[in-house]
Amino acid sequence: MKRGAQSRPQDKTPQRHAQRRLLRVLDRPPGGPVRRREARGRRIDEARVRQPQDTRSTVSRRVRVGVIGLGRVAQLHHLPNLAQSRRVEISAVCDLSRDLTAAVAHTYGLPARAVALSADDLMSRDLDAVLIANRHHAPLIQRALEVGLHVMVEKPVCWGIDEAVALEKLERSSRSSVVVGYMKRYDPSFARLLGGEAPPVLVRLHVFAGARHKQERLHQRIKGHDTTDHDAEAESAAVDSQIAMTLGSTAVDRVKDVRTLTELAVHDLNLGRTLVGPITVREAFRFATPFGPGFLAVMSASGTPVHLEVVPDFETASDWDETLTAFYPGAATELRFGSPFRRSAPTVTHERCTVGTDVVRREVIASYDSAYRLEVEHFIDCALDLAESRTPISDAVADLALIYEIAALLKDL
Repeated sequence: MKRGAQSRPQDKTPQRHAQRRLLRVLDRPPGGPVRRREARGRRIDEARVRQPQDTRSTVSRRVRVGVIGLGRVAQLHHLPNLAQSRRVEISAVCDLSRDLTAAVAHTYGLPARAVALSADDLMSRDLDAVLIANRHHAPLIQRALEVGLHVMVEKPVCWGIDEAVALEKLERSSRSSVVVGYMKRYDPSFARLLGGEAPPVLVRLHVFAGARHKQERLHQRIKGHDTTDHDAEAESAAVDSQIAMTLGSTAVDRVKDVRTLTELAVHDLNLGRTLVGPITVREAFRFATPFGPGFLAVMSASGTPVHLEVVPDFETASDWDETLTAFYPGAATELRFGSPFRRSAPTVTHERCTVGTDVVRREVIASYDSAYRLEVEHFIDCALDLAESRTPISDAVADLALIYEIAALLKDL
C-alpha cells in the first residue's frame, strides 16, 4: 500500500449483507424458463418475446385499420395509440351513433371518406385490419375473418361458450390473426414476473373496483346524441339472453354474476392462467357488501393454490385497487395495476424478501410505457406477419369457461 493511502473499512453490517443478497434475488432480468403453449401449437416464451417495432422508425408500408365502436375504451386508449403509431393509417371509423362517428373523425383529422355508415360498409373497404370495440363482437369477428382481415377485439369475445369455440375454429382455419384485448399480458411488469426462475407457491388475484361514476369522471369523452336508451337496453337484453342460455338458467342474479365476473375479473384470471397454467375451481362464494355482491373463488393449478377476490363499485376505494400477488418461499411479488380509466397509470411492482431475520422491501416500475400501446403495436406486428398473436381466441374460450365454472359453484356466505 502506498504511503498515505488509507484502507477503506469493509462494511460487515448484517443489514448491508441482507440487502445485497435481496438484490441478487430480486434483480431477475426478463427471460427465464417459464413457457407455455399457445393455441397454434408454437411454443412461446412470453417473458422473452421481442418488443414491438419502434414506431419512430421508417416503415415501408402502413397498416390500414378500421375501428368499429368509438366509446370509452376506444377514445381513451385505442384511437390515440393508433394515431400515434407511424405504422398505422386509420382508414375508417364507425359507431352505432353517426354523430359520434363524425365527431371522432373530425377530432383525428380523418377525411370524410373515412366515415363508414355501418360495420359492413367499413369491412367492405380496402383495409388490412379491424379493431372491434363495440358491445357485440362475435358477428363482426366472423365477418372480418371471412373477408381476410386481421382482428383486434375487446373482451369478452362473446358471452356464450359454444359461440366462442366456433370463433376459435374459424380463427384456426383462417390466415388472419386475432388479438384479444388482454392488455395486461403486454404489461412490462407482468413480463418481468414471468421471467422469474421459480414458480410461485400461491397466487392471489384481487380486484376491488372503484366506484364507476367516479372513474368515468377521470376523463372527457365525445358522446353521440342520436341513439336512445332503448338501443342500449336492447343490447343489454341480448347479452343477458346469451348468458342465460349458456347457464341454463334465467335467474337474474346468476346472469348478473357472470356479467360482473367477466367485466372485472377476466383480465386477472387470464394472468393467473398464464402464470401457473390451467386453473380448476374448488369452491366459490358470493357475499354481501354495501356496494353490491362480492365474490371469492378458491382455485388451483397443478397443486398451486390460486385465490380470487372481487368487489365491484367499491365506494371506499380512492381510485382502483387491483393486484396480482405471487408468493414464493421467503418472498413475494405484488403487481399493483393502475386504473384502466387513466391513460397513463404504470404498474408498480412491490417486492419483499426475508433474509435471516430481516424483511427487505423494494418498489419497482418496470416501464412507464402503456400496456395498451404495446398491445396495439403487437397487433400491428401480427397484421404485418411479424408476430403470432399472444392472446388468440383460445385464451378467451378458456377464460369464459372458467368464469362459468365459478358462477356454477357460487354459494352465499
